[in-house]
Amino acid sequence: MTRPDLIIHDKIDNVGVVVIETTKKDQDCSAWIIENDKTVKVPSRYSLKLV
Repeated sequence: MTRPDLIIHDKIDNVGVVVIETTKKDQDCSAWIIENDKTVKVPSRYSLKLV
């Protein structure tokens, strides 16, 4: 498995935890779903920079 860009608890979650330093609006992020150990692609809605 490659490193995820964000982590989601389960497939019906509507939030995720970003685990990369920056994201850009509409970036195609790799999201790891803990519940079923699957990875999905999710577009970011905002540009973010972790501080």
